[in-house]
Amino acid sequence: MKKQIAIILILLSMTLLFAIEPSKGAIGVHFGTSTGSGLSGRFSINKAALQATVFAFTSGKETDYDGFIRFNAGLNYLLPLKEYSNSRFYLIAGGAYLYESEQEWNTQNWDTYHRFTLGVGPGFEFVPINSVPELRLNVELPLTINQNRQITMLIPAAGLYYHFK
Repeated sequence: MKKQIAIILILLSMTLLFAIEPSKGAIGVHFGTSTGSGLSGRFSINKAALQATVFAFTSGKETDYDGFIRFNAGLNYLLPLKEYSNSRFYLIAGGAYLYESEQEWNTQNWDTYHRFTLGVGPGFEFVPINSVPELRLNVELPLTINQNRQITMLIPAAGLYYHFK
């Protein structure tokens, strides 16, 4: 329980970093193979942006013989190609890392899994609710390559962000 509280506090403290330059960032959630899945922040660099995504989860008790750990992180670069009044078309490139470890029930054995994914492709950002222009929805179609050098065709990614003014 202490580990979960510590992780939550770390993630919440990260939001303060996004609030330092309110006109240059966004915070939200993002789900994707090459982008990572979880709490996400965007930092503007001129017209381009960096996107960082992180998520950590653990279950089970120290006395149980049934546990699960998952850590996911992603870092991506967004390059705008065309901007409109309420939307923008961009190119996204980057990668993600996934670590999963699961303890077999009633044993001391842990099965561990590592996955690296790289991707590049188009993305589209738009305002879904006109009365709240700070809230934006992102849809991306990156071409992904995994740690085994297998190309996976266009796995969609999506995110919902609140942009600071």
